Amino acid sequence: MKTMLFFLSFLFLNMNFSNAQPHWVQTTGTPIINSWVRYISIDNKRNLFANPANYAYKSSDRGDSWLLLKNLKLSYGDYSRFFCTKSGICLAALDSGLLLSSDEGNLWEKADISDNIFSFAESSLGRIYLGGINNLYYSVDYGKNWSIIPTGSNDYITSIDILNEKYILIGTRVASLIFLSSDTGKTFHRLSISQPEGNYSQVIFTRNAGIMVNLSDAQGDGRTMLSNDTGKTFYEISEVNFPSDFLKSDKKGNIYIGSQWGLFRTTNEGKSWENISDGLPPNNYITDICFGNNNDAYISSRYGVYRCEQITNVDEYDGKGFNEITIFPNPSNKFIIVQFSVTVPDFYLIQIYDLFGNILFKNDNEYLPEGIYKKEIDLVNASQGLYFCRISSKKEIRRKLLSIVK
Repeated sequence: MKTMLFFLSFLFLNMNFSNAQPHWVQTTGTPIINSWVRYISIDNKRNLFANPANYAYKSSDRGDSWLLLKNLKLSYGDYSRFFCTKSGICLAALDSGLLLSSDEGNLWEKADISDNIFSFAESSLGRIYLGGINNLYYSVDYGKNWSIIPTGSNDYITSIDILNEKYILIGTRVASLIFLSSDTGKTFHRLSISQPEGNYSQVIFTRNAGIMVNLSDAQGDGRTMLSNDTGKTFYEISEVNFPSDFLKSDKKGNIYIGSQWGLFRTTNEGKSWENISDGLPPNNYITDICFGNNNDAYISSRYGVYRCEQITNVDEYDGKGFNEITIFPNPSNKFIIVQFSVTVPDFYLIQIYDLFGNILFKNDNEYLPEGIYKKEIDLVNASQGLYFCRISSKKEIRRKLLSIVK
């Protein structure tokens, strides 16, 4: 009986109820259409920034028309890397330096950084990080002032990700080395991962604090690897063993990777991947992705910019106060850890109750600022069976099924 309940619970908890695949439509604005676009970003006013070679453009109508940013002077062969923060600050990294705009890209001013910038990241509290040559930079005042964090990488920093304001993960270019800091950048240590003689590496934290990396070599080969023990050991993910220019996550924590073979997504920490390239032409190398605040998404590619009106199902993410609830272990026999990400500060209530509505656990209605939260809940006295975890605010309610197996 115990084995049967565990098996049925596992099947039910891991069923995929989504029924709509994302569909991509090419934006028709000239001159972006059918141009090779390397990077794309979106600000909090839904302005898009994209860059075919030697030029930088802005769109305020979701890509239907594009305005040339004449005050961004690009040299021949130069690509501007754009990054827009949650606060509305936009950054453009050029070969000539770093520029910032606080007025939706109309005026740009030079930042006090003399390094070439290759990567960006933003923490949940709004701290901005930049990856240069050898050094990591950060700003706590929206880019007005910058501090240097030595990493010991001696290489181009091509990718950055931040977890819980404390953990900093960086990937490098020439040697494809991966470094991790667990003390907000005071010290970094190199992760023990076998890397190719290569070009660059992309890094990202998963929802459950795993580490995912994509390594690319000089011969055009690549592989994607995952660690669930803070980088001590890695294993290959065979479904997405190809080179990629990015590893990025949406507001729900789903991870995306793109290549000339299409766009792929995992919703379960890399256990399985789905090809979400509907509407994209074959051999359309996908170079970057960004996510709007209305469940929309945009990709840059060999053939221009493509738009998706609904990147996740509405029942999975509705763009309000907090993202999907993650519970682990699930099934469990003693305790669970409930994790969720708050995007709108509010009072949040966590409850665990059975199928008849009987409450087993209830916390105080607690005010939570923006950030990622974990709550350990003791269920050692709970009977075997199925339960619901319910998190609610003034504007929103989410539920997640969990199983207790004794």
